Amino acid sequence: MLPSLKNKTVMIKANEIRIGNIYNRKVGKGITPIIIDEMIMAEIFGQSLEYSLNDLEPIKLTKEELKAMGFEEYPHNHDFAKDGIYISHITSDESYQLEFTSPLIEWMVIDLKFVHQLQNIYFTLTGKELKPFKL
Repeated sequence: MLPSLKNKTVMIKANEIRIGNIYNRKVGKGITPIIIDEMIMAEIFGQSLEYSLNDLEPIKLTKEELKAMGFEEYPHNHDFAKDGIYISHITSDESYQLEFTSPLIEWMVIDLKFVHQLQNIYFTLTGKELKPFKL
């Protein structure tokens, strides 16, 4: 089981879901991790009885998940780095800051709290899928 949000209800917005994202799925009283694929996506938005947007719970971004997704610890001003993307931990609200620069973008900083947010922005910035950790 992947880290849960411990009794905090966080609604996932439909426009945040993308094929390849990983979430925790509430099943009865338990939680199991799933990777969104074409079939699950169709069931979520087709009002399936098996999958529902309300059954999905975002997975908290942690150092362990960053390492599992291929981010390497970076000894300088940031905690982790991969493909020109730098991520720093912000302890005040248990979130992370993603920092990115390119020839087209002078400097961009984005606050992140969940794995799917990182997956989505990573794909937008690099054109590559950020492979989730092993389930």
